[in-house]
Formats: sequence, structure tokens, C-alpha cells
Amino acid sequence: MKNILMIHEPRESTISNINTWLASFPFSPSPSSPIITFDDGLYSQYLFFKKYKKEFTTWIQSGIRVIFFISTGLIRPKEIPPVSLTKHSSYCQEKFFKSFNKKDLDYFMSLDEIIELSTIAEIGLHGHYHINLNKLSKIETLKAIHSELKGMYSSELHKVLKPTSFCFPYNIYNNTYKILLKDIKEFYGAERVNIDTLNKD
Repeated sequence: MKNILMIHEPRESTISNINTWLASFPFSPSPSSPIITFDDGLYSQYLFFKKYKKEFTTWIQSGIRVIFFISTGLIRPKEIPPVSLTKHSSYCQEKFFKSFNKKDLDYFMSLDEIIELSTIAEIGLHGHYHINLNKLSKIETLKAIHSELKGMYSSELHKVLKPTSFCFPYNIYNNTYKILLKDIKEFYGAERVNIDTLNKD
């Protein structure tokens, strides 16, 4: 069984699905210990963390790693209020994709919220603007990667937290990223289990 879980938009069943998935692993730190990952830095993930902070603390104290992968160009400025979320629904997902493409940042976490997460969980990089390299030519891909690297390394998040893990945007593996990201120790992508395959709602 794969030992890395991938989560985007938390739903009502997310906490129970995480716990069910974790139940199949021994609770002892080892190289095969489970890892829970959250992609994209969504504000709904921050709300999920706040609601289940006790569970997050218990997981981490049990040897389970939790990593939030953040696109450094998609961080909500302090002056922009977060989107109002009354519940997790298909509407939330639809709005996320619109926000993602238009870079409407109200749906993403602020730097202060990310720093709050970092007091318990790990923070990793997820590109700068989360570019889909599959849609680019080879030359465009190289230019995009260099632009993404410049954005990540000049970001306040990198200056403050200096992440050492990286998740390929869209889970698209690219060796150029691995070569150029010399300070990154761990790379993540399509090897993870998508929690949506476990969701029942």
C-alpha cells in the first residue's frame, strides 16, 4: 500500500477517510510511516486544520508527517479577506478552479496562516503559479521553470520557512526541477494516494 495521501479540497468525510486510511499502518516512526499531504494552500485546508488541530497534533506525535504544499505566487495578501465558506461542496471546488486560473487569491491561505500551520505541520513548495508544463513546448517549459524558481526563491514564504520538500504541480514529474532545486531533499507527485478515491460523499 502506498504510504502517502494526497488531499486538495477537504470534505465532510475527509477526517474519517484519513483515520480509516491511517488505521492500516503501524503507529511507529519508520521510513514507511504514513505521510498526509495537502496541495495548493487552499483556505478550506486552513479551516480544516483549525477544526481538527487536536487530530493533527496526535498524528504528528505518533510519527505521521503532515505536509502542506504551497504555490508561493498563490498566497492571499493580508488586505484581501478570505472567501466565505459555509460548507465544503462541489461549489467550493468549482470556485477554486476559477480562482486558480484567474489568480483570485481570496480562496488561498495568507502567509500568516501558513506560518501558523508550520508550528505543527511541515510546509513544502508547489511551484510559484502552479503551471501545467504539459501544455508547453520544451523551450517554453524551460522558461517557465526558471520563472517559477525565481518566484519561489524570492517569495516571503521561502525567506521565512525555507522548505525542503517539493511537490510537482499537477503531479507532472520534471527532471529539470529536480536538478535545479538543489536545496530540496524530497520530491512528491503521482505516487500518492488520492483521497478522492476514498471519499464516499
